[in-house]
Amino acid sequence: MVATEDREDPDTTPLMRCRKENAPQGSTSNPLFLQRIAEEKERRKREEEEKQEKMSRVCQIIALGDLARKLHDEDVHHDNARVEEKERRRLEDEQRILLASEQFEKELREEEEEENKKKEEKEKRRKANMQHIRENKRKEVAKWKREQEEQHKVRERKQRQ
Repeated sequence: MVATEDREDPDTTPLMRCRKENAPQGSTSNPLFLQRIAEEKERRKREEEEKQEKMSRVCQIIALGDLARKLHDEDVHHDNARVEEKERRRLEDEQRILLASEQFEKELREEEEEENKKKEEKEKRRKANMQHIRENKRKEVAKWKREQEEQHKVRERKQRQ
């Protein structure tokens, strides 16, 4: 059956009618239609390429940012390690100085103690010598007094005789 202008083909289903309505208008052999289709494909291709190029640039920027962050983190880590090493060496130097200072103080105390012992020994010898001298003087005085008494007794005896 052939459809007239006023009527539709009775064999046409609603799905077919919908497809016909949504179908592009114009002939597929029309050069302008083909040119528009080619331009549309070219435009979509360019948009896709631009999109891919933008994504590529975004990926590069992200990669550069990640690399810069990684390098910065490595620099910070390296700097921190250097600072920690420097601090450790400073503390070791302070400990060495402290140990040297303590050693010096210990040696100085030992020398002072040794000097004090020598002074005490010298003082003891001096006191012992003084005591010895006093004893000798006391003995001499006692001997002299005895001699004086004996001489006095001898004189008295002589005078009595």
